[in-house]
Amino acid sequence: MINDGQMLRIAFLGPEGTYSQEAACKYMQGKNFRLVAATSLEEICTGILDGRWEQGLLPVENSTEGTVGQSMDILAMADHKLKISGEVLLPIKHSLLAPPGVTLDDVELVISHPQALGQCGNYIQRTFPGVDTMDMASTAHAAREVARKNLPWAAIASPVAASYGLKILARDINDYQENITRFLVLGREDARPNNCSKTTIIVNISDCPGALHSILGEFAARGINLTRIESRPSKRRLGEYIFFIDFAGHAGDPVISETIDNIRGKCTTCRVVGSYPSTSVTASYKKDVPKSLADLRRKINEIDNHILSLLSRRMTLSDEAVQYKEKDEIRDEGREKEILNRLAGEAAKKGISPLIVTNLFKVILDYSVWRQIKIFSKQLGGALCRRE
Repeated sequence: MINDGQMLRIAFLGPEGTYSQEAACKYMQGKNFRLVAATSLEEICTGILDGRWEQGLLPVENSTEGTVGQSMDILAMADHKLKISGEVLLPIKHSLLAPPGVTLDDVELVISHPQALGQCGNYIQRTFPGVDTMDMASTAHAAREVARKNLPWAAIASPVAASYGLKILARDINDYQENITRFLVLGREDARPNNCSKTTIIVNISDCPGALHSILGEFAARGINLTRIESRPSKRRLGEYIFFIDFAGHAGDPVISETIDNIRGKCTTCRVVGSYPSTSVTASYKKDVPKSLADLRRKINEIDNHILSLLSRRMTLSDEAVQYKEKDEIRDEGREKEILNRLAGEAAKKGISPLIVTNLFKVILDYSVWRQIKIFSKQLGGALCRRE
């Protein structure tokens, strides 16, 4: 348990002079902390789990270049004990650094982290046409390498990285001035609930039509604001993906908890990675309270349409069951009894009359059987015609 006033060790992607270090300082402002430079994003996570430090930062997305895929993959495969406990939004202002005496006209190679090179792509092409670029593990690694080589190279990095003995050739070289990177703060403990929380879940969806639509419908039905959805390859087989979903609200809130429970019933796996204080105003969760009778009726209509979509999907699946049945097996009373008993129990949990629910589903089951008999008879009739 982390106590107030305790010296916290927080890891960032080193070496010193990275934007991750700046983000860590911003997050820990006013707290008692010690920064630790990790050699890789993987080490940040393993160090948290084995107790070398209490927290660590992972860059996960940039407003210009999008997702940091390596971080998302690490998070997806990480031990479930690893939790998101916060986030930091850091404005990024890139500078061009070079050894003393090197001018813009002298530069023969530009090096940096791939994200930084992408964020300054137009500047590089405009200023250094025909000059090669090279990827580095971090922006500070690039600055340190330029200083070590003492060649006519330039690094794209934070101006802080000029402390490696470099001079700043140009400042604010981003292609887009509104350049922000989002970092997740990871730890072994859940964050304390607050009034402006965001939750991140990772879901593995079965390969069937409408699965993602059904999951997203759980959020829409409750007026929960999705702040981000991102897919990543599962690394298991071609065409299989996992989804990262960020949304407003805390997992301990009854509405959010119900949503997550329903999602678990619709996917292969659903992992809550954390509920944590949000730094974006769009993430505040407020219950969607109707403002008038007309607004209330509109919301009811939306739910009715959602129910009809689900019912249509149920009928389609029921029709497909015919291919696995014989004619005298169309009606399965044992299966129907199991369905009615299960739904009666679920209805009672949600404060709905079990009698109403069982009567409603008896009608649905009768209609499903009628459709199956009709399909079976049509198939049988076609077979007889072919024999004749």
